[in-house]
Amino acid sequence: MAALASLLFSLLPLAPACAGAQEQRHEFNLSTALFTEITDNYLHPYARIPLFTIGSFTLAISITKHFILMTAVGLLVLASMFYLARKLKDPFRTPTRLQSLFEAILQYMREQVYEPVLGPEGRRFHLLCFTLFLFILYANLLGMIPPFAPIKPSGESEAVWLGGAVTGNLATTLALGLITFIVFNVSGMRAKGALGYWRRLAPEGTPGWMLPFTLLLEFVGILSKTLALIMRLFANMIGGHVALLLILLLILKFQSLAVGPIAVVVDLAIMALELFVAVLQAYIFSFLSALFIGIAQHTH
Repeated sequence: MAALASLLFSLLPLAPACAGAQEQRHEFNLSTALFTEITDNYLHPYARIPLFTIGSFTLAISITKHFILMTAVGLLVLASMFYLARKLKDPFRTPTRLQSLFEAILQYMREQVYEPVLGPEGRRFHLLCFTLFLFILYANLLGMIPPFAPIKPSGESEAVWLGGAVTGNLATTLALGLITFIVFNVSGMRAKGALGYWRRLAPEGTPGWMLPFTLLLEFVGILSKTLALIMRLFANMIGGHVALLLILLLILKFQSLAVGPIAVVVDLAIMALELFVAVLQAYIFSFLSALFIGIAQHTH
């Protein structure tokens, strides 16, 4: 029932716009409504905080809905880490259910996921990989909450509802992928030497005249792995949200009693699948990050 209520509530941000369009005898634009819900409001931010000005250029922080959600996700990750660290200071106290859940997840990820691919020398990267896991997991789960707070940007007449998945923003997944790209390349150069790391990308026995072409192909392979990491997370999250919103928006499009119940039932099924995908994508991103770091460090 809670999921059903959430699905129905997610229609509220679009209902006033649709009603206003009908009063003005304009056709409801499905693509515009969909695009508005899944993208960030960077063109119409809630506020701008200027940092510094150089000549005519001013660097400012735009407070958008994804900025707010990403800040909330970051605070949740920090709160989880501090909570677990504080609880573990007293090992003789009976653990709470939340503590047991965090400990079980952390132990599983450390022993079954990170340790086999990173090895003993890669234990210092466990915390980074687990932080990526928590950040993506919280971002995915928070993105499943329907828009819940109408906030009017300064100077604008219409409110922008707070909500959305920050992992459905290509800039977010790009930043996460770049972190992994930098870490596994730098860790590989520290383990094998700056020149040795790149030289060992080519198989042993490669003729000298083929070495530049082989290294170029290997470098393209490194970029393609990072790109796949970025696009996999982005495409899976944005695809699920598009499917959810598109089916719900059909209710406003057709305004038929026959369409409403069917759309809600289908969306409930998709939402259950999205919950599984949210956890799975966090696991995959964290595991592949650990795998890339392990491959870069080890000599094969």
